[in-house]
Amino acid sequence: MKTAIAFLCLFMSVAAAAQRTDAVKIQLLGTACSDLHTVLLVLKGDEENAIRIDDFNKKAVWSSDGTDLPIPFIDVKGTPASLRLGGRRTNCVASAPDKFNDKLTAVFVFHCDENPAWNVKINTWPPIGFRYERSLPGCDKEQAHYEGVATAPDVRFYSETLDLFFGTLPFSLRVNDYPIVEHNVDLDHRHVAAKIVPKIPGAQLSPNSYEVKIAGLTTLRMTVK
Repeated sequence: MKTAIAFLCLFMSVAAAAQRTDAVKIQLLGTACSDLHTVLLVLKGDEENAIRIDDFNKKAVWSSDGTDLPIPFIDVKGTPASLRLGGRRTNCVASAPDKFNDKLTAVFVFHCDENPAWNVKINTWPPIGFRYERSLPGCDKEQAHYEGVATAPDVRFYSETLDLFFGTLPFSLRVNDYPIVEHNVDLDHRHVAAKIVPKIPGAQLSPNSYEVKIAGLTTLRMTVK
């Protein structure tokens, strides 16, 4: 009997863990992020397919039942996610299951972080394919693939690193190593930045922009704003 009960409990736990939904509910705690406009929801580190939310600021708790936004089916429990808030970003949190309008819903509770963040525009010409990878303590690697031009939104230097990878080339480039980042980081945070000599030298075009040659063939320009 005990064996049967234990098996049933295990079966129910596995079934609950495997439940999936396209309905989400989002709560953002804290007052520093009260004046928001467009918000991006990044699920499972897939920033390339971040979900744009235009009406986020109109509701204390934002929710979607899956019919008004193209939200992919995700596990209701344990799906990692983060927000891009336009000048700030959140840490990653994991979803928790709940019911919304009688539908199983993945609930995310984020905390507003007052630390500023910057957009990083990346251009290559002639255009080549590349991907960027973002790393923040507590977050799995968040990344996106692009051809020629991309913008990594709301990068929180210095606690977050931004690395660029170029096809099959056997090296990567860390944006944090270049002086454009130091210029844009808040003065109160400069003391934590140990300046690293970039692996690929280049030319600083302005306080916000830096240009390097990739493998002697492609010009890469990074602009932080």
